[in-house]
Amino acid sequence: AEASKNMMRLFFQLSDGRKIITPVFWWQSYLGFYEIDNGTNLRLIYERNGKGIALKKIEILDKENLK
Repeated sequence: AEASKNMMRLFFQLSDGRKIITPVFWWQSYLGFYEIDNGTNLRLIYERNGKGIALKKIEILDKENLK
């Protein structure tokens, strides 16, 4: 992760090997990312809004939920 004023830029590797960068903002309470360990498997849920597509929420997955 990389942080700047009011925003964190997060770097993810998807299960198929692709890599993405997504911003998370202070008004989202950073979606709890400060408390999540590196290497944790997550489901990222995005939503379309007036400015584009943004990360809406995350779900922590256990090994049984992985496909």
